[in-house]
Amino acid sequence: MTRSITFSLALRALVGACAIACGSLQDISLEPPAASDGVGFEPGGMGGPDGLFAFHLPVPDGRQLLCTQGAGGSFSHQGRSTRHDLDFDTRNDADEEVFAPASGRAHVHATAGFGTHVNVDVGGGRYVVVGHLKQAFVRGGDWVAAGQLIGYEGCTGVCTGDHVHVGVHEGDAARPAEEGVSVPSAFYVRGSDGRLAAVSGSEAVCGIPGGARYVSALPTPLWHPDGTLLKQPHRSDVYVLENGRLRVFLTEAAFLTRGHSFDDVVLMSADERQCHPVGAAVEGAGAPPAVEEPFREGALVKERGRSDVYVVSGGAALPVFNEEAYRLMGFAHRHVHELPEGEVRRRFQNVGSCVADIGCIKGEYVTRCGGLPRVDWPADPSPVDPQPQPEPEPEPDPEPEPHPEPEPEPEPQPEPEPNPEPDPDPQPEPSDPRVLRVHWDAPIGSVPDRITLSGEHRRADGSYAFRWLELMTVRGTAFPGFNVPDVRPGDTFRFSLEFQRGTFVSWSCVGPFPQQPTLHGRASATVDGTSVPLSVTGDPAGSTGCGLTAAVP
Repeated sequence: MTRSITFSLALRALVGACAIACGSLQDISLEPPAASDGVGFEPGGMGGPDGLFAFHLPVPDGRQLLCTQGAGGSFSHQGRSTRHDLDFDTRNDADEEVFAPASGRAHVHATAGFGTHVNVDVGGGRYVVVGHLKQAFVRGGDWVAAGQLIGYEGCTGVCTGDHVHVGVHEGDAARPAEEGVSVPSAFYVRGSDGRLAAVSGSEAVCGIPGGARYVSALPTPLWHPDGTLLKQPHRSDVYVLENGRLRVFLTEAAFLTRGHSFDDVVLMSADERQCHPVGAAVEGAGAPPAVEEPFREGALVKERGRSDVYVVSGGAALPVFNEEAYRLMGFAHRHVHELPEGEVRRRFQNVGSCVADIGCIKGEYVTRCGGLPRVDWPADPSPVDPQPQPEPEPEPDPEPEPHPEPEPEPEPQPEPEPNPEPDPDPQPEPSDPRVLRVHWDAPIGSVPDRITLSGEHRRADGSYAFRWLELMTVRGTAFPGFNVPDVRPGDTFRFSLEFQRGTFVSWSCVGPFPQQPTLHGRASATVDGTSVPLSVTGDPAGSTGCGLTAAVP
């Protein structure tokens, strides 16, 4: 069976339909990251020699990097924006993963000098630059944790071969690294005794030949809780974790009919891929989830007025220890469902506690194969006092009585064969929530630098599932398609795509409407795989602009 899921790298950073009601990390207000949350490493800080800011080598713990050019290097480290920076060699024949060397807010740039680079704002007017990337997996403004997957190394900008350029700059991280000032810094390494150490950048031994190899001490994510949707950056396969095993969706229908959203997919590294055994593939159309969205496996929930965020996993609510652990798992872009106060304990029999260290997702668990230790939940967590325990004891006594009483009289379960009669009723119900998928191919030419989708979903009765808003933005990649969930007969989805190449900006439909609308690119729509027609419609606001509308049959 052909695998048809195509989930581009850029989708990692998209809001998609989540833009309708998503909470951002600022809305979640998790506990601020501590200097160390028990992960056993520094997320980057003033821990270097002589009070220098120290960053991590941007590769997983235990990997070695050869320093090819150090501070003041004669080849290209003489300028104000490179003087104290370091170059580390990477392979020219493969895409190697690069991880955030420090925690902070990421800003992505593409320039002639540093090429594609990520500036991680660490506060105090400083940022750590990671330069010459082939591709960045984060977007400007994303919060990242030290150890989070952020891109592929490469040779963009001024370079003679694949390598990764790292350094600490003073200046505005939102501006390209060429505008910053390179300052003395240090980097963490794993010493020969296995312990964490810091090396001053000015004392690093670098060169070709003669450069030293330094061992990274950076823990990276190797585990996610059950229910998480995962993919590798260079592949289109999407997996779900069940009982610690990766199950691949063989088709897009297998993914969508089970109620999943591409907005919830997070990236996993090649190392994490090796940590998870492989389970049976997921194929064929599936039944919609038996529980409502906030309580299904893999969902993120929090209670109104509280900062604790829980992952629904294994039927339990597992709290996330702090913001650092939350970001390490790549959850910063995901939607968090807000519940009424007290709802978590009302809905889940098993609720973890970071105070009691039970079922608490910490950074140290995220960064090791196997992850969170198994939790032996109490058989009945509700009775806390010892007194109620003897009371339930007599209850189990009568319970075994009905058990051995498999009287054929109660077993007129065949009589409840009328139950199968209601079953066909619910069967059409799950088939009711259908998915409208919109696709658009850009006009002939290079892939647009940016594509932004805006739209609104109007119900057949005139109400709105959501009014006109910006739904999705992708950069440097083809439009991946967009899903409008829970569409019903008579619903309409009106939309427009804005695309940009350099300084040129245009739209999928350009007026004047109705005199002479012009379509740019090729748009199409399907409902559950069946094509539906698109019509050109005017702007309800009264302008001469136009858009496209898909009507659900």
